[in-house]
Amino acid sequence: MQIIYPGKDLEVLASASRYTTWVLQYFLPHINGNTLEIGAGLGEIAFRILPKVSTLDLVEPSSVLADFLQKRFADSGQTKIFPTTIEAHLNKNSPKKYNAIIMINVLEHIEDDV
Repeated sequence: MQIIYPGKDLEVLASASRYTTWVLQYFLPHINGNTLEIGAGLGEIAFRILPKVSTLDLVEPSSVLADFLQKRFADSGQTKIFPTTIEAHLNKNSPKKYNAIIMINVLEHIEDDV
């Protein structure tokens, strides 16, 4: 399943640094070790948490955004990009263990969230 990213909302959120700081104040104390971010988007959250983690797996189902993440984190030896859904990622990479799993600004994009 290929998901296309149609909007510009992530670009707008990327410029809202106070919003990102506010959101991360709740997560940062609990993030360490091997970490997974679901729906990594443009990588704004990933960029900020990278110094706190050992490894960072980024799951992004939009091929456009996954390509962007590949370029953005190309020099990071601790980051891996997975251009897939979370279900497919967990099925392929089980039983990988994570110390922290985060998902920020994702649920509102799920069409049939029942």
